[in-house]
Amino acid sequence: MATYNRPVLANPAAFYAKALDSARKFIEGMGDVNMNAPSPCSQWNVRELIQHILYGTVWIEDIFEGKTIEDVGNKYDGDLIGDNPLAAYDDAVKRAKRAIAGSRAMEQVCHLRRGDVSGADYLTSMFTDALVHGWDLAKATGQDPALDPELIAIGYDLVKKGEEHFRANQIFGEGRVADPGEDASDQERMLAILGRAADWTA
Repeated sequence: MATYNRPVLANPAAFYAKALDSARKFIEGMGDVNMNAPSPCSQWNVRELIQHILYGTVWIEDIFEGKTIEDVGNKYDGDLIGDNPLAAYDDAVKRAKRAIAGSRAMEQVCHLRRGDVSGADYLTSMFTDALVHGWDLAKATGQDPALDPELIAIGYDLVKKGEEHFRANQIFGEGRVADPGEDASDQERMLAILGRAADWTA
């Protein structure tokens, strides 16, 4: 397989922040749901999905301080949600946004499991993660899963450029989902590349 040249967003900090806000809407709107209900990510129920969203967010502050995976260690092991998922998420997002606001943040060397990357590269991948997992949560909790049109346009363009990579490695999805066709929306096409059927039901 050819080497994957990972595309980078033109303004990753701003769009990652918007993707975080998008996910927040679905955490705020889920109400009194069954936290053990299934989600489009078959390995996670609703609570585990929220835990994953939080886990990705809380690492931002440490990674942008230049810490390695080993430096952080087991700091974030265990329950991150507590009894108030929205409050936990808001605190994590506040810290993440502060970490990525620095004038040199996009040039920061971030030490990830996949190797050292720039802050811009890291936030580009986290943009996709936050965006699609927000959709997962919306579907799992019976909310309207329509994403912001601006974010859809950016997300679809991003994953389309890496379609071969996403489909081959199944990074986000449960398996291959066929292209939904010419009449499909960009959101549906983006989801298909990321291994998700837009009509998923529990």
